[in-house]
Amino acid sequence: MSEILDMAHEMARDLHEVGAMDTLTMRKMDVLCLPPRRTFSATDVQRMIGRSLRARTLSAQKVEARIACTVINIMTSLGMPVSRKVA
Repeated sequence: MSEILDMAHEMARDLHEVGAMDTLTMRKMDVLCLPPRRTFSATDVQRMIGRSLRARTLSAQKVEARIACTVINIMTSLGMPVSRKVA
């Protein structure tokens, strides 16, 4: 987030705390200050969930795939932070 947006968001938060701004307007301000969503390539998805299913039975594989899809959907909706290799 840019410095100007940080300042504007902080001012809006202060106005909301003292009651000068309603909750709906504060929510709109929160949405405006969100970082842009990151798009994921197929290799990013494979790196996150693995290249193969670990379960042996078909029903367990279906559950595993559904969980992996749910996790990816949550991560993309939240905006996954950029991670860096440390060592």
